[in-house]
Amino acid sequence: MLHPSPYLCRMSHEQTSSGVPPDCFAQEELEVFLALEHLVLENVFYYVVPAPTMSYLHAIEMVFAGYGPVVLAADAEEPAIRVIHQEALLEAAYGIQAQGLTIERHAAQTSALWTLVPGTPLLSVLLSKNEDGLSLNDALVLQFNDARLLVSLHRTAGLSVQPY
Repeated sequence: MLHPSPYLCRMSHEQTSSGVPPDCFAQEELEVFLALEHLVLENVFYYVVPAPTMSYLHAIEMVFAGYGPVVLAADAEEPAIRVIHQEALLEAAYGIQAQGLTIERHAAQTSALWTLVPGTPLLSVLLSKNEDGLSLNDALVLQFNDARLLVSLHRTAGLSVQPY
């Protein structure tokens, strides 16, 4: 779980994906976060699985000017947040459909949580680290000019987004 703010730190280029445990971000994911710094967020979309017993947020798509979309999704196999390609999101939608459910795309930038964010640059992505200095993938903080948003694993399924 995300530690209090003194333990939050920016990722470093020294982290490697060889031998990275499943509860940590891989180097490729960290490089995506670094590439996003100072880019302007244009749009945000939620991918929600409406279920009879409990709906959940499967993924968040963020579209950045000059970079394109970045998708954060809850891993189906491990309790982890992953940076995935849009093709993987499509595959997940097919898998969800095979279970008799659907996945719906909703514009999120009009929600109260995201209203201050579109049109502003992402200043940094803050991550907590384990004892070995690797960045844990159970939560991250997106730091914009006037907002900090915590993206974390929901306690039952999917993702959760809240102010930090």
